[in-house]
Amino acid sequence: MESILKQRAISAFIFVVVVVGLFCSGNFGAMALLAAIVPASLYEFGKMQKKEGPALWLPVLWGLAVIAFLYFADFRGSEFNSVAIIASASYLMTGLFILLPRIPLTSWVSNTAYFYPVVGAALWIKMLDLEPQMNIVLLLVLCLLWANDTGAYLVGRRWGKHKLYEIISPKKTWEGFAGGLVFTMLTAVGIHFTKWGIETNWFLAGLLAAILGTMGDLVESKIKRENNVKDSGNIMPGHGGIWDRFDSFLFYMPFALLLVLAF
Repeated sequence: MESILKQRAISAFIFVVVVVGLFCSGNFGAMALLAAIVPASLYEFGKMQKKEGPALWLPVLWGLAVIAFLYFADFRGSEFNSVAIIASASYLMTGLFILLPRIPLTSWVSNTAYFYPVVGAALWIKMLDLEPQMNIVLLLVLCLLWANDTGAYLVGRRWGKHKLYEIISPKKTWEGFAGGLVFTMLTAVGIHFTKWGIETNWFLAGLLAAILGTMGDLVESKIKRENNVKDSGNIMPGHGGIWDRFDSFLFYMPFALLLVLAF
C-alpha cells in the first residue's frame, strides 16, 4: 500500500511539474500541450473500444486535422464567438445524452464522444495564437478543476455517504461534490484577489468548473464502464491515462472560453 501511494505521489508530482511548466512557458507551450492531449485522448478512447488499425488511428488524425483547420482558418470576432457557443451547446447535449442511465453507448453516442475532446481544445489553440496571456488564463482554469477534484476526493473519502450517480460512478458522493465546490470557490476567490492581470468572472468560472468538471468526469466514467475498463490508459502509474487526467478539463474548455469572451 505504501509503495502504491509513493508511486502515485511521484507520478502526480511529475505530471504537475510538466503541465505547469508548459503553461508557464508561454502561449506556445500551452498550445503544444493541448495539441498533444487531443490525439492522446482519442487514441485511448479507441483502445478502450478495442479498435485497431485504421479504426484506431483515423479519429486521431481527424482530431489533428480539426486543430489544424481551426488554427489556420481566418476567422475571429463574431465568427469565433459563434463557433464557441455552438461547441459549448454541443458539449452540453453530448454530456447530458451520454449520462442518461438507460441509454448505452450505441454507435451514435460512441462516435459523438469523439467530438468533445477535440473542438474545445482546438478553439483554445486558436485563442492562444490570437491573444497574449491566455496561457495563464488556461492554467488558472486548470487550477479550478484541480481544486474541485482535490476537494471532492478529500471530503468524499472522509464524509461521503450519499451517492451522486451510483450507476455510473459508485465512489462519487454528494458530500464529495459539495467539498469540491467549496474548494473550487475558495480557489476562485484567491484568483480574483490576486493581481494576475486577467479580467474575467472567476466566481462564475469556479461555479461552472465544479458543475461541468464533475459532469465531464462522469461522462468519461460512463464510457469506461460501458467498455469494462478501469482506466483510459496507463501512461501515469497509479493515475491512469491522459484522458483520465484531463477529462474534466477537455469537457470544460469551451465554456471557459465563453467566459473569457464574455468578460
